[in-house]
Amino acid sequence: MTSDKSRPGNPKTARPSSTPVFLMSWSALETALALLASPDKAAQIPIVISALRRLQSSVPPEKLLVQILSATAWLTADDSSEPEEASMT
Repeated sequence: MTSDKSRPGNPKTARPSSTPVFLMSWSALETALALLASPDKAAQIPIVISALRRLQSSVPPEKLLVQILSATAWLTADDSSEPEEASMT
């Protein structure tokens, strides 16, 4: 009789992947960006998603993630005010 610890698929003995994995569908990313984007850049979301999807096959996952984060930062940035017009409160 074998113990539970040696059984395949047992969570106690499952070895973690050596590389972390982050999974998100493109439609979920598009939805998230729609919620976060500034109103003046929201129309650019489909273009950004399309560019990121094309980039996916030509760069390693960690570089794609940096590009996704960069696109998110750009889409969420409020560029409507100049630095001297920013509120001091």
